[in-house]
Amino acid sequence: MSDDFPKLLRAHRTRGRWSQESLALAADVSPRHLSCLETGKARPSREMVLKLGKVLGLELRERNALLVGAGFASVYPSTPLGEVAMAPLSRAVDFVLAQQEPYPALLIDRAWNVLRVNGGARRLLEAFLDASALPATVAQNLVRATLHPRGLRPSFVNWDDVAALALERVERAHHAHPADAELRALLEEVRWYPGV
Repeated sequence: MSDDFPKLLRAHRTRGRWSQESLALAADVSPRHLSCLETGKARPSREMVLKLGKVLGLELRERNALLVGAGFASVYPSTPLGEVAMAPLSRAVDFVLAQQEPYPALLIDRAWNVLRVNGGARRLLEAFLDASALPATVAQNLVRATLHPRGLRPSFVNWDDVAALALERVERAHHAHPADAELRALLEEVRWYPGV
């Protein structure tokens, strides 16, 4: 079993402001057993991990991380937007983006990676961001592009306010999803940008 499960369980419990006793009661397990699960003294069953994830109200991605942390396989599928099965949703996203014209609209993922933009967003970004002068990882991520010294920073009159807000959003997302390695890496990276 990985050492991740006890840490993840405790992080999710404390983030949700659950006491061990209240979570144990809601999950129909003894507080002692829950304490042993959090310290790593007991190994959870697959069913127990799923029950705890449901009681904690975790997103499916976080439930998968909890399962993997306990040594089990993920059970909830994750289908990229470009897959054939997602074609109706992809068309709906394109329709929503097009309806925002001439105003800018972007589709971003949970780590602020830009997946799609409409014409208004493309024109706005091209006017203020020289993507060819930046690494692709910076130009294709809204937070990195905002906070990077050669990104959008020079275009903001109130950059300090924008930077504080962007950093707070990333910190809040990381706190809400502590198992998300991509969010953790993004937060660590942008904290090292000069002036952030």
